[in-house]
Amino acid sequence: MSCHYHSTRNAMGVCRLCATDLCEECMNIINNNVLCEKCIRLIGEHAEKRYGTGLHTGEGTATVGSASFAGNPFADTTTRPSKHQQANHATTQPALQPKRKSKFITFLFCFVPGLAHMYLGFIRQGLEMMALFFMTIWLTARFDGMPFAFLIPITFFFSVFHVFQKREQLERGEVSSMDQSLFRNLNS
Repeated sequence: MSCHYHSTRNAMGVCRLCATDLCEECMNIINNNVLCEKCIRLIGEHAEKRYGTGLHTGEGTATVGSASFAGNPFADTTTRPSKHQQANHATTQPALQPKRKSKFITFLFCFVPGLAHMYLGFIRQGLEMMALFFMTIWLTARFDGMPFAFLIPITFFFSVFHVFQKREQLERGEVSSMDQSLFRNLNS
């Protein structure tokens, strides 16, 4: 088995994402996962488009900003650089920071449950919260106030507290998936 990029060298590993055979010079090990340069660039482009953060490689490190994205086993990584990166460490670029979301605008959007979730990038959770809130209002009107009227303030205040918790997690870089459902634990 020979390296995809260097046909005269033996492959020492296989890229986890694209299954390309790689020699020691082409391998990048990130969180115990072998990746090729092409896949690292794709991860960086994905992070840039989705979260406003880029890929930083150089000076012996390769990190994917400070944002985690859905199903990414490589976010917030400690790495071993490839020999190619060690040789080209002069091309260091600063990592882009994720865009900060305003507390004031988040607060304003809280008055419509789900809207603040969408502002922060949690589209699925925002749609679910909005559907739950307006479904509660519809059920309350349909059944003349009972037994659903008490759910309106519960849903509203849950939305407010949940969105500020998510905002704080985003600032600390702790959110693992933007695509999670609010109801993800109901199946467990």
